[in-house]
Amino acid sequence: AELREQVASLMAAQAESTRRIAQLQTQLDEKTSENNALAGAVAQLRTAAHGGDSDDDDAGPASPANDDWGSGASEPRAADQNAQPSPQAVAEIAALRNRIAELETSEKSLTAKVTAAEAARDEMAAVEAAAKDRAAALEAELQRSKQAAQDLEAELQREREKQQQQQPTLLPDDAGAATGPTRCCC
Repeated sequence: AELREQVASLMAAQAESTRRIAQLQTQLDEKTSENNALAGAVAQLRTAAHGGDSDDDDAGPASPANDDWGSGASEPRAADQNAQPSPQAVAEIAALRNRIAELETSEKSLTAKVTAAEAARDEMAAVEAAAKDRAAALEAELQRSKQAAQDLEAELQREREKQQQQQPTLLPDDAGAATGPTRCCC
């Protein structure tokens, strides 16, 4: 009974560990998604801070800003490359970088927690398996003990029957002889 309770307790703990792992994995996925989104935002801010070079590339010669380009077409591009990002963009980029660092740290922590929870689950599964094996061994030992007790009881019964069969039975003549000779009245 004690082993059954222990196995039930281990199974409940394993179920709780599995639930915790799923919860941590969900949190990890959310943090990773948020991290990726912030990384994309940083890339966009960097592009905007440098004058939107990527938009100019996509626009091509059809853009109004390119209509007056001649032999000096590289001059506006050079000016864009020398432009400094605005203080607000720099502050936003720094804040996003800090947020990404925090999320990366949180992601590593969650990954470690998931790994630890999985290790604990595996350990509990091993303990549960050992407890089940031990319970099965004790059950088998109990059955052997019961069988041995039945065998001893049967042997004892046979010995009693054998002893009863070996006891001499007194016949009527033997009973008279046992009381001594009878006197004749003649």
